Amino acid sequence: MKIMVVDDEPFFLEQLKQIIGAYAREEGVPIEVIDECYNGREALRRISETLPDAVISDIRMSAMDGIELARTIQERWPNLPVVIISGYPSFDYAREAMRSNVVDYLLKPIDSAALKNVLGKLLRKVENEKVDQLGKMMQLLIRSSKEPPAAAIRELSEAIPSFRAVIVKNLMSQSNPFLSGSPYDYEDTAFRSSLRHLLQTNEEAWRFSSDHNKYFIIIMKVRHDDPLRWQEILRHIQRFFRHSSRIAPSLVCSRLLRDWSLLSAHIPELIKYLYEHTVIGRSRLIFHPDWQEAIPDETFQSELNQIDEIRLTSLYQRRNWKDLKALIDEWINGWEARQAPAVKVEISLKHIVRLLTQQKLAQTGERLILDSRVEEIIDVVQSHEELTEAFWTILKKGFVMEEAQEKDRDELRLIFDRIESYINNHLGRPLTLNELADKFYVSVSTLCNLFRDYSGKSFVEYVTALRVERAQEFMRAYPKMLNKEIAELVGYPDQNYFSRVFKSVAGVSPTDYRASLSR
Repeated sequence: MKIMVVDDEPFFLEQLKQIIGAYAREEGVPIEVIDECYNGREALRRISETLPDAVISDIRMSAMDGIELARTIQERWPNLPVVIISGYPSFDYAREAMRSNVVDYLLKPIDSAALKNVLGKLLRKVENEKVDQLGKMMQLLIRSSKEPPAAAIRELSEAIPSFRAVIVKNLMSQSNPFLSGSPYDYEDTAFRSSLRHLLQTNEEAWRFSSDHNKYFIIIMKVRHDDPLRWQEILRHIQRFFRHSSRIAPSLVCSRLLRDWSLLSAHIPELIKYLYEHTVIGRSRLIFHPDWQEAIPDETFQSELNQIDEIRLTSLYQRRNWKDLKALIDEWINGWEARQAPAVKVEISLKHIVRLLTQQKLAQTGERLILDSRVEEIIDVVQSHEELTEAFWTILKKGFVMEEAQEKDRDELRLIFDRIESYINNHLGRPLTLNELADKFYVSVSTLCNLFRDYSGKSFVEYVTALRVERAQEFMRAYPKMLNKEIAELVGYPDQNYFSRVFKSVAGVSPTDYRASLSR
């Protein structure tokens, strides 16, 4: 942290410098006095040259006093903190200092302990602001498809010469409507705090979300690249994102990276690698092969062979639902035993759907809808047993296997009716698939199928549409109610996020929708 000190008395300037230097040595922190000025006017002239992180100033000086200096700094550099030191214990001085947005007010003679306490607070403030600033730059690089700004690349390279990127599967992406489309969260203090005991001085972590929040993107600044230490850090990250799931999420870690301009290219590469190596029901810690010894690619191909195809279509043509289900169970159990990657399982399930669609002579659009449902259950299931149940439910519904589905249709409809009622009565609070699954004693994948079967929407789409519809009802019934209040009542504590969601569903902003009501 770079500090500018301002005082017209050389004795006090020297005393300030000695206390600051002593604090830096005692705490082992990077604090230094980079400039000293004898009045406020001189300080203002040199701030743009020396770029201090904080200013410590006396209150009474010639040319320009500390209060006027603080006021002018607030106007020109609103994020630059100012500490006032005064030899006059006057309430008026203190009040004026607070009005000028001074962060602290100390009295002379300078108390060493009090000043060191202020320095500690300043250092934490400056470091947090720097972390957030770097996070915003990373966010720009991750999200932008254009060539990254040279200034951002340069500043990141100076602050973080080397880093690692970690991609974590978001197990909650399909189950929490708050997460769908939410902004990047580089100010994730809970995540950063949880890692603090594993990180050393001058190390940091930033968390972001990928498009559609299917993955978390973590950027790690580390000083010592010890593989064993990395294992510990990555295991901790898995535990942090476990949430209420039975298993910890899989993740992939990059090699040590140094070129920030390539970050936007590395992210999709890592996501693809994780996607291709995730195994249903297993928590995997994967190092990208260009980091150390490559993890062998899975050679198992789960696509069905010609004999499998003939067996499947024969059972379907004979409407032998019992043996058809047993055959699919056998295949899925085999993929589990061989630890087939989820992507291979997905390919095989879509292959089954395609074969049955051909037998049914269905349209391509119908097959694509079923394919999207396969993708959805692959995202949420946590075991092959759950996958078997969910996939069979899709087949029963999609291919009208009457004998197989008649006995449980009424029961499922009743469960969904109860779920709808619960959601309607609790729309203002967080709702997740995991919570509903526990409450109504069904699996998450079954819930996904219920929402698709009886509403034609995914869980997130259903709850989002319902919340926007409820918000519109409030706007019609209570024209003077604030958008912020309505947002909270329908389950969106962040008004800005509510506005974005509202527009994405209704096609207009909340303000424009209200205006249309008064026409």
